[in-house]
Amino acid sequence: MNTPNIKTPKIWVNAEFQRLLWLNLSWGMIAGVAIIYTLFAFAKYEYRAWHDHLASIGGIGLMLSAVPGFVVVERSLKNDIAANAFDQLRMSALSPWQMTYSRIIAAPTVAWAGFVIGYLLLWLSFFLDNSQFKTTSEIVCTLLVVPFAAWTFACAAVANALQFGRGNRQYSGAVIQLILAFVAWRVFMADSTYALNKIFLYDSDNFTPSIKAMLLGTPFTLLISSIITAVFASIAVRAIMAWKLHLQSPRFTLLILAIASPIVYFWAIADKNVLLFLLAQHYALLGFISLITQDNRHFGKWKSWRELPVWLVAFPLAMLASALLGGGALLAPFMQILLFAAIALLCSNILSLRYNAITLALSVFLLLRGLWAMLS
Repeated sequence: MNTPNIKTPKIWVNAEFQRLLWLNLSWGMIAGVAIIYTLFAFAKYEYRAWHDHLASIGGIGLMLSAVPGFVVVERSLKNDIAANAFDQLRMSALSPWQMTYSRIIAAPTVAWAGFVIGYLLLWLSFFLDNSQFKTTSEIVCTLLVVPFAAWTFACAAVANALQFGRGNRQYSGAVIQLILAFVAWRVFMADSTYALNKIFLYDSDNFTPSIKAMLLGTPFTLLISSIITAVFASIAVRAIMAWKLHLQSPRFTLLILAIASPIVYFWAIADKNVLLFLLAQHYALLGFISLITQDNRHFGKWKSWRELPVWLVAFPLAMLASALLGGGALLAPFMQILLFAAIALLCSNILSLRYNAITLALSVFLLLRGLWAMLS
């Protein structure tokens, strides 16, 4: 007996978007954000030009809007987990992508309001500026980068909030873990930059690959790179949301995205040293993020290579690019990341709460690094 093919109808009315919008949209808060912008806009010194003043307020507003966006996304997911809302969402006919963009757009409405106002102030400052230091096309391309960068950050915030193994009380350490991770990465970057400057001290152009990278990029290439990054971030957070809904594991998708992500540096192909430098830093950053976000329990018990964590592939690629760039001297900073990886694996497999285990691993690593700096 042949069973007919049953096609599930597409859901055009996104009930999850409406629910999150109803829970988080507050016209009073949005009006308050607009009033704060207005007060700062008119608090201008007489000697200061309007375009400089508005550009400063808009830029600061854009950066500050990221803080409530991160907090609101965390709080929204915490409340939904506490109310067992994901158990209901798993039975919904909505696609993972519909739930993803609903969480990105509708949950942090106040943050998006602050972003939109600050972004409009940047455009207004551009129309009021009569300087000839940059062409119109360069300024427009630079301004168009901003919304794609904001979307990428929002995707990263949602992906971070959807980490494996979080209970209700584990969200209280989200900011602490973020600060510790930032400090640990800055320590690695400082050592890596020091080693790089020692090797390329007498470069023919008197520039290190890091400085050359800033000179090679143009506003247009930066815009193309930001669009590619936003697309990759959307695919990644959609895969993580699908996994949270118990549909499929995101590891293979994240692994493919991580390997292909250096395409954003297409503009650096002309200079081998710059490309190798960017590849080393890029894969090292992806590996570090993977190490503190992906589930590392039951290390080595993978059924296939599709289940490998990103850091297990990214770190060797980063070390290979560093070795090709400057030999063994640039590999020394990676010893710190490998030490942190060992500490993180040890804590993740001993402690039952993975998220708190990563926070503990970051703390232990920074304490050991501080002791080493004091004794050396």
